[in-house]
Amino acid sequence: MINCLFFGVGFCLFLTFSFGGMTYSSIHRSFLNMHRSILEISIVTVGDNGEDIDPYFNEPVLERYVVNYLKDNIGRYSSDYKASIIYFNAKTKDINTNHKADGVRISLSSEINAFYSYKHAREFTIDSRGEINE
Repeated sequence: MINCLFFGVGFCLFLTFSFGGMTYSSIHRSFLNMHRSILEISIVTVGDNGEDIDPYFNEPVLERYVVNYLKDNIGRYSSDYKASIIYFNAKTKDINTNHKADGVRISLSSEINAFYSYKHAREFTIDSRGEINE
């Protein structure tokens, strides 16, 4: 009888660690595979009058695409993930408040189970040619 209890508890722990590890890996892989084109869509390089300007991220467009990507790709592994997007000046690393940032930090966290939690961030900047750097 005790053997059955130990086997049951051990099996439950094994499943928790196995599925937790697979979920962690899946979330990590999905987050790292977020393609740069999601960010490139939101880059503004031309001003209102058609003149060339220093490139920057269009915040509402970037947020819409990132949120949709995370919902489609991370949402299948964890329903309680949290994401944050912080805009900054690429040269000084200061937080940008004028809505014309050339740097962005996307953070993702999720509690997978009692043993696993996921926390990771990626930073992207735009160079003077409008290309994404990580």
